[in-house]
Amino acid sequence: MATHPAPRVVADPSAGRAFQRGVNLIVDAVRPTLGPTHRLVAVERNARVDPPEMLVSAGVIARRIIAIGALIHRKWPPESTTP
Repeated sequence: MATHPAPRVVADPSAGRAFQRGVNLIVDAVRPTLGPTHRLVAVERNARVDPPEMLVSAGVIARRIIAIGALIHRKWPPESTTP
């Protein structure tokens, strides 16, 4: 049985800043739903033909944002088109 090397974790300051920016984006999107007065947040659907979803749950909004990020990550880098 072949052994694989253990993955390395690299602590780079720019990676920490990028992670913090991502967390801040999610917090800014969820913030209107928290507190004594709950407000709606409109989340655009993947197919832009349908109207946006109107959400009040912070957990659902965060899951939608993370799912979109995972979709982008799976498709990155874009496949090159060679003639």
